[in-house]
Amino acid sequence: WYPLLPDCPTPYSLTARLPKGWQCVTDGVGSVTKQTPEYDQITYTSQIPTTGLNFAAGPFQVSSVQLDKITIQAYFLPAEADLAPGYLKAARKFILMYSNLIGPYPFSKFAIVDNFLPTGYGMPGWTALGSEVIRLPFIKDISLGHEILHNWFGNSLLVDYRYGNWCEGLTAYLADYKYKADIDSLAAMDYRMNLMRDYADLVSAEGDYPLADFTERSNPGDRAIGYGKGMMVFHMLRNIMNMQDTTLFIDMLKYVYKQNAFKRPISWKTWREAAEQRIGQPLDWFFEQWIEWKGVPEIAIREARLELERGSWRLIMEIVTKSDARRSYMYFLPVRGFSDEGRVDYNVYIRESPQRVIVGGPGNLELVQLDPDFHLFRKIYSSEKPLTLAAFFGDKNGLLVVPTQGMLAAAYRQAAEGLKSEGQKVITDDEYLTLDGEPKSLWIFGSPEDNKLWNSFSLPTEKFEWLPGRAARWKEDKSIPAGFNFRKEMFRGSAHTATLIAWHPKAEGEKCIIFSIALPNADPIQGTRKISHYGKYSYLLFEGENNIQKGAWPAAGQSPMVWQP
Repeated sequence: WYPLLPDCPTPYSLTARLPKGWQCVTDGVGSVTKQTPEYDQITYTSQIPTTGLNFAAGPFQVSSVQLDKITIQAYFLPAEADLAPGYLKAARKFILMYSNLIGPYPFSKFAIVDNFLPTGYGMPGWTALGSEVIRLPFIKDISLGHEILHNWFGNSLLVDYRYGNWCEGLTAYLADYKYKADIDSLAAMDYRMNLMRDYADLVSAEGDYPLADFTERSNPGDRAIGYGKGMMVFHMLRNIMNMQDTTLFIDMLKYVYKQNAFKRPISWKTWREAAEQRIGQPLDWFFEQWIEWKGVPEIAIREARLELERGSWRLIMEIVTKSDARRSYMYFLPVRGFSDEGRVDYNVYIRESPQRVIVGGPGNLELVQLDPDFHLFRKIYSSEKPLTLAAFFGDKNGLLVVPTQGMLAAAYRQAAEGLKSEGQKVITDDEYLTLDGEPKSLWIFGSPEDNKLWNSFSLPTEKFEWLPGRAARWKEDKSIPAGFNFRKEMFRGSAHTATLIAWHPKAEGEKCIIFSIALPNADPIQGTRKISHYGKYSYLLFEGENNIQKGAWPAAGQSPMVWQP
């Protein structure tokens, strides 16, 4: 596969000699120019302005379906060829959906190309998906739609990268997030909450930067900013436009695409001007704070006074908004009150800090909550979110502590080296015991029999309990292999690896500890290899390299976003 840079001249030609029986896919149009008993010579010419030429070839089995004048193709290697019908059907669905939402599909074909590398790349008219993941259901149901949408946003409506990449945030909003929102409102709320949690866990103060500086993803922090924060900017913009007319946002998408596709790269300024035209009001304040400022606002109720009168309640609050910016954020703040008479919702315009806000309703007040459904991209408090593995991935000072000795010591070290993030270090338990200073986030590898840190740190027995093995005590007796109780379920003598997270006992709410424990018959490398893809979970159980249990601990604590009488 030869991806070429987008600044090459157009038209651009590529000629290649291919083994007999190989098939090719590219952005442009190609033809066989020479055939011999040994090879075919293929010439491809790109006719797509400014996008260059991307070329792939291999021993593919090719199948296709037709959607009006669009040819939808699957170039799958023999081992995955049975998946082609499902992918063609899904691609047809996505192309129809986005043609109706934005405008006609911009190319004459779309091809899904099987790739031996673990990729998820979208090029004009085709996508390269890795063989390793192509059988996973979310690839066909989510990732494929994301890459198809890039044919509109990114591959025909181009990005002016000098002013930041708006494309990934908008594509995530109309693909990954939209698919959740189409299920139900709770799934959509959970998605928004997870974006804020990822930002809090993965973006450090020194690693933060404005959306205007985001161009591409190279680490998890980039994704939290460019994809997560970028997506929420479009979500918040849509909520503002919906206050006037719920059709305005989609109308803006269609207009911007029609006016600019295949013409000139556009920036956030184009989206601002199009939104302003539709609501008839300036939005420079909105785009400046969310695009040009780094960080997120921290919102809290500082003071509140409750007044009761004739079967109704009235709450006078002082809302404080903190940020790194020189000026205060301005935003629409959802406020929800619960009483014995039911629920009331408000949308309050916050323009300064502190700001006095008055809300009220019938009955006896039980609770008032700010932004209960996570519609604002803001600081999320630890009391609002579950503690998950992502908390460790985002800590550049984290230490991965492996056992000094033991049969699995070498495997644990190899696993830790593969999991460490930028700035993190792998050390032994003996080395850790010589350290002084402030508590650090830790990842402890090995059982209590392997790693000496279990003498200082442990998990509640209802979550995890180590069960030592026992040798045979007499001739007829049988040995008992080591095992563990994982969330009150016993596993002994098997190939299971458990991973769980807890708060550091000396830095509750700030630092965390992850424990990864493999049974003697398990391979710690297999049992932890995929953990970086499970950052939103608090506990994982693998059998070999297959995940069989996962989940998140419930959030706990009092949030500054909540007031109770």
